[in-house]
Amino acid sequence: MPNGTVTVTSPAGHDVYINGNYAEPDPPTIPCTLLVEYGDNLLETVTLSRRVDFRGTATVNEANPNVTIALAPVVPSERL
Repeated sequence: MPNGTVTVTSPAGHDVYINGNYAEPDPPTIPCTLLVEYGDNLLETVTLSRRVDFRGTATVNEANPNVTIALAPVVPSERL
């Protein structure tokens, strides 16, 4: 599958998880640029109490191979 990138600009200092892979042992910390497959990519941050507190979706494709997003707050936060 083709790949593109997603640059996540905020919230700074939070670890970000891609497409529900919460088992990632060393997730990237925002701000960061991530290599992703073409298509819709779900990006989330998780609190120590295992609640999603920020979320965003980036659609990466041939027309938009490099996307920049800021994650939006999830209010109220959601359990995993």
